[in-house]
Amino acid sequence: MFLRVLGKKKEGANTKPAPLFSMRANMAISEAIEARLSPAVTSDGVQKRARRVRFALRSQHSGDLAVEPRPRNQDRPAPVVARNEDHLILDLKDGQPCTIWTVFVIWSIFFFPYSSFFPATIAAALYIAYRQLGYSVWVACVALCLFSLSVPLYYNRAFRDVYFRRLHIKLAHYAKSSRAVIPAKKYPPGKNYVFGLHPHGRVMYSTLLLSQLNDVFRRVLPDGGGDVFGGVAATFFYVPIFRNWCYMLGAFSATKTLMRAQLDRGNNVAVTVGGVKEVCLPTYDDKDVLYLKKRFGFVKLALEAKAGLVPIYFFNENSLFKHDPLWFLKFWEAANRYVPIGVPLFRGIWNLPFPYRRDLLMAFGEPLFAEDDESVEEFHARYTEAVKQLFDKYVGMSADPKHKLVIV
Repeated sequence: MFLRVLGKKKEGANTKPAPLFSMRANMAISEAIEARLSPAVTSDGVQKRARRVRFALRSQHSGDLAVEPRPRNQDRPAPVVARNEDHLILDLKDGQPCTIWTVFVIWSIFFFPYSSFFPATIAAALYIAYRQLGYSVWVACVALCLFSLSVPLYYNRAFRDVYFRRLHIKLAHYAKSSRAVIPAKKYPPGKNYVFGLHPHGRVMYSTLLLSQLNDVFRRVLPDGGGDVFGGVAATFFYVPIFRNWCYMLGAFSATKTLMRAQLDRGNNVAVTVGGVKEVCLPTYDDKDVLYLKKRFGFVKLALEAKAGLVPIYFFNENSLFKHDPLWFLKFWEAANRYVPIGVPLFRGIWNLPFPYRRDLLMAFGEPLFAEDDESVEEFHARYTEAVKQLFDKYVGMSADPKHKLVIV
């Protein structure tokens, strides 16, 4: 009778009937049923079975495919939440909540150093120290910069897989949801791959997240397929201390020589194709604009190295920050001709350099290989078409299924 009353629809009402129970009520009733039907089971057994029921109810509520629940652990690989013959869907957020600690980490590590607040803060701190300690402050700063420039660059894959992943996975925890769609089958063995990342976004939010998720790349790369390094603007490697940090993250200057060297060593490279030029393009609510038609360098690299070319698309990347006016972007486009620094005055929540919380989706495409006697232009045209097909295939799974793609 109690069930009938809760599920009964009022006569004459045009609205749809509400669900029989809230999620919390479902969980409580499930635990009661488990305990009532299994009196001989130990309390630990009842709790485990109740957790399985609660997870199933949450999965039904969200519409995702239920998987075997495991304790929350941000160090474990992203779980598969749905699969079919064509692709797998990974949950990068993995049920982790967005906490004050999450906000503090991504602000202090990912956004404050790239914002205009950073140089102003450094200048103010140096001025205060100078007033207290005198010229010895400048001597110490110069010595520190020279030391960082003289120290050999260091990289450790195991350190990156564990500790840097713990930092970067916070970007997924901050988002409303963060998923990755990857092919169901691994890429062909015996090949290296060049990953083209689209779009760049104001601050490469999705790129920063994916750069340290080697567990995601291992699901698509063949066994023993090498490491994945990212190419970034050469400007970063002229900044003391920051250059050492970038290299520890697996990033290097995005020059043809260095990228070819990594491919020759059996590794793979990822490059944000649009670069600084795409950062200065306007963003919109209803479409993404990619700067791709004049980008041939990464295609030529894959052609010469006989590497596979893989498109990766980041849905909702351009909605993380406010849309800047055209005159503002034109100014920074002119400034980037002399110093390629992008658009440092990006704005998000409360006009601060901090992103909005969005539903993120990363989609991996299938690799393209150059055909015999294929020119760079022909290979580029095939890649451009593959990006369009990747977008059309998975835009329906994104937060805005009516989003459009424009390539310039």
